[in-house]
Amino acid sequence: MRHIQCPKDVLSSDEFDTVLEDVVSVAADAFGRITDDAFRNDVCNHIARTEHLLLLYHHEELVAFRIWDFVALNITQDVLYLGGMCVRQAWQGQGIGQALLDHVLHVDAYRQIHSVDQICALPQCTFVIMRTQNPIMKHCLDNVMGGVSYPEIVDGSIPQDVRHAARCVANHLGDENLDEYTLISTGVYGDTLYGEDYNHTRLKPLTADSPFVRIDAAAGDALYCVWRR
Repeated sequence: MRHIQCPKDVLSSDEFDTVLEDVVSVAADAFGRITDDAFRNDVCNHIARTEHLLLLYHHEELVAFRIWDFVALNITQDVLYLGGMCVRQAWQGQGIGQALLDHVLHVDAYRQIHSVDQICALPQCTFVIMRTQNPIMKHCLDNVMGGVSYPEIVDGSIPQDVRHAARCVANHLGDENLDEYTLISTGVYGDTLYGEDYNHTRLKPLTADSPFVRIDAAAGDALYCVWRR
């Protein structure tokens, strides 16, 4: 694995372009998308503004990546925002996503802040948040995170502190479409993220009580999934 913090800042222009080409290739394969200019620009924007980029190679081929940020919740706490993860379809189902997430959680557990005369440990993030159209992603994280996740299936109410955490992430992303009371962001992606080559049968069936039945992925809706640790 290769962990790059603030890739746009620390990589040379040539290095960033090389990494970007690899990441675009993985993302296109994972989402079943054609690599047109719009898709490439979207991936580039995500990578350019992310705080953390984790790359997983098999020999010299990039097979998976994850991006994430730490978003200020209050004066002492951050939210761990999982900005995205892609695994080449041929490599899916082998535990790679969990391995990448385990690394992210390890980074969170051992974060430090350096001052002039001391090193202070930062508190572990209370909330982990992901914005997605894909119920498989939520299911995978449910298995890893444990604890309580929102929106809940049985009780659809969203506690105030969960709404605040989701709003902090939405502000960080410049997302003005979030409904804090449903955790749905209407039309935020403008379209479904998944192309015709994606194996959509992996996304089905959705049970009637799944929170994902309330979003219209074709219209670009997405769900903020929140885990309280």
